[in-house]
Formats: sequence, structure tokens, C-alpha cells
Amino acid sequence: MSQEVSQPHNNLFINFMGSKKVAREFLEINLPDDILAKLKLDTMNEEGESYVDDELKGLFSDIVYKVEFVDGHEGYISFLLEHKSTPEKKTVLQLLKYMTRIWDKKYKNEDKVLPLILPIVFYHGDTDWNMPVEFTGLMEGNLDWAEYFTPDFGFYLYTLEDMTANLSEIETAKLRIFVKLYSLNRSRTKEEFMRRFRDVWKEIGEYVARTGEVVTFTVGYRYVITTTPVSLATSDEITKEAKKITPERSDDMETIADELMERGEKRGLEKGLKEGRKEKLIEAVTKLLEKRTGKLNESLKKKIENSSEEELDKILENIFEIETVEDVEKFI
Repeated sequence: MSQEVSQPHNNLFINFMGSKKVAREFLEINLPDDILAKLKLDTMNEEGESYVDDELKGLFSDIVYKVEFVDGHEGYISFLLEHKSTPEKKTVLQLLKYMTRIWDKKYKNEDKVLPLILPIVFYHGDTDWNMPVEFTGLMEGNLDWAEYFTPDFGFYLYTLEDMTANLSEIETAKLRIFVKLYSLNRSRTKEEFMRRFRDVWKEIGEYVARTGEVVTFTVGYRYVITTTPVSLATSDEITKEAKKITPERSDDMETIADELMERGEKRGLEKGLKEGRKEKLIEAVTKLLEKRTGKLNESLKKKIENSSEEELDKILENIFEIETVEDVEKFI
């Protein structure tokens, strides 16, 4: 599988689709019956290896399963998470490069034949997908006379809308949690978000209590507090609600929140940096400095509030070098 990167969507995808039970039920619900009839899903085994190279690692993450077909041959089912939040016309071309990398490696290392690969792409963007899912969709002109020398293949595309439409059919708790978490930010109001959050968090709590799979809790918590727009809920609001539902995990949540704060990944900091909103920068700087130096006096708080965005950025860039109030004042 792909190595974990900073993107919370990626980490959630790896944890959930890396579960054979989750991957299998997803296929059973979503693949066409004629394709399912060709697969022996009970033979699925994760490869434990990523085929995303340096050129594609910013575009995809992958989970690859080896599987037997009913005709006795073996091939691969590749689940890919599309990192971009808007449709990309070149996706099918990039996917061909990805599949070629698998074929090249398998041809060299195995029986000098190319295995079948079933590619499945997950897209979680807000914009409707309107790009080709077949390679010939990139070609121009009439291809009727060019079939012999023109490559042609397609991939299965699944969006959040596709997955939520099938939510009532899902029996595996972990797959149901995966879909619910991914779709949280499609909430239209704060009230809707909190209602949906309480629902999925109760299910996560029950799942972890039943299975002991704490990593699902930690990945889910990181995902929610680092991706939820502040217009829907703040980190503190999310954590407060989560502690009511899963009080036994309060220490875990505090540890994660502290870690994210130290790494500058907590949403208050992210939003301030990305959107340039001074109030968020002030909030992030104040919280980080209080963690580094203790409670700030009113005079220093006033200086921080009156600082420019450039000065606030400078503090964040040097946060791990700051030990005292005097160190702070060097930057403002």
C-alpha cells in the first residue's frame, strides 16, 4: 500500500480499504454481477506494496489485492484514491502509467505474462465527475478505423454520492463507518453535521469496544478534526461531543490534539495559514505559545493581536525555537 502522507483523506482510505472484509463487501455491493461472477473474492490477499511511483504519488494512493479468477488465473484488484478535489481529464492516462508499472514489474519477476488488473478509483471532490473513464475518451477523431493500434480500457469510478446511495445495503460496520466519515463534510448546516457526527461516532465507539481496533478510532478522530470546515464545527466542539459519546477515549483524543497542535496541523492553524484569516492565525499562535511558554500575560496577548500576518507567520515558522516570552518578543 502507499505510505501514509499528511493528507487525512489518504490515511482514512488506507486504514479502511486495507481491510479485506471492507474491500470485499465494497466489491460485492458495487461491481456489476457479470464481473463479480469471474472473481473468487475469498482468495483476496493484500499485496502490501504500492505501485504508485514518484511521478504519481501526489495524484493517487493505492491498496492492491491479489485475487484468483474462476478460470484459474490470478490477477489484481487495485483501489486508488484520487487525491485531487476536482475532476482531472488526464486521470485515465495517469492510470495507464500506473497499470504499466504493475505489468512491467510482474512481467520481469514472474511468468513473462501480464496479469489482468481491475482498477477502481475513489473520487471525493465536491465537483461532479465529468471526465473520461475510458482511455479512448481522450482521443480525438473517428477511431473506428484505428482500433487495431489504439489502446482501450476503462476504470470503475466511485464517488461519495455512489457510496452514500448504497449505505443501507452495507453490513460491515467498518465500511459503513468509512462512508459516513467521508460524507460528513457534505452536511449543509452545523446542526446536520453534529447530528451525523454523533451517529458515526457512536458507531465508532461500539466498533472499537467490540473489536479492540483502536487505530480506527484514532484515524477517524484525526480525519474529522483536520478536515471539518469551521463553518460546520470547530475542533473544540467536535472534541467536546466526541468525549460525551466515547468518554473512555478522552485521553487518546487529548494526546492526538496535542500532537496535531505541536505539528502545526490543528485546523485553527491550517485554516489561518491557508485562508490568510488573521483571527485564525492569532488563535493558533496564542494556543501554541501557551503550550510552549505557559499562560500569556495581557500585554503580550495585545502585541500578538496587533501583529501583522507576516509577523504571526514568523512566530509559527520558529515555534519550536521559542521557550520564553522574551523569545516571542523578538518576532513582534
